[in-house]
Amino acid sequence: MDDIQEPAQIEGRAWIRYLRLVLACALLSIGVYLSIQAKSMGYSESGSPGPGFFPFWVGLFLAIAAFFWFLAELKESINNQVEQDLDPKGIYRVARLLLAMFALTLFFEPLGYNISILAFMLFLTSTMGKGKITTNVIVSLLSSFGVYLFFEKMIDVPLPDSILPFLSNLGL
Repeated sequence: MDDIQEPAQIEGRAWIRYLRLVLACALLSIGVYLSIQAKSMGYSESGSPGPGFFPFWVGLFLAIAAFFWFLAELKESINNQVEQDLDPKGIYRVARLLLAMFALTLFFEPLGYNISILAFMLFLTSTMGKGKITTNVIVSLLSSFGVYLFFEKMIDVPLPDSILPFLSNLGL
């Protein structure tokens, strides 16, 4: 009988797997915590979504995604995704994403939802993706103005407008 053997473990790979498992557990915990805290903010108010509606669902989806990530990591070999983990461009992509998210938090209140999400999505689609410029612009416009209109007009959930007078007078 032939014994099928697992390929030899690549040196130094175990810590990456453990790190992924810890990160999945951390995201799962954050998702559960966010959902619990969102319920205390009020899920609905007089028949319409309240301030806890959006954070509740974000937390729930984050927890579900993290749970399935954790399960997938348990099933995979320690040697999984060696080339992806060692790709030096990956660190720069993560750094760009973190800087973009930091900028989004800084400019979200002064610029409001529409302009800040538009700029954020334009940055992400143009630097992270490989799509055409027109596709990037369409996705960014839908992510900012389309989502804004959906929340404001269809489900009556207000998203923040700009605190700058000249932008708020334009309805942005």
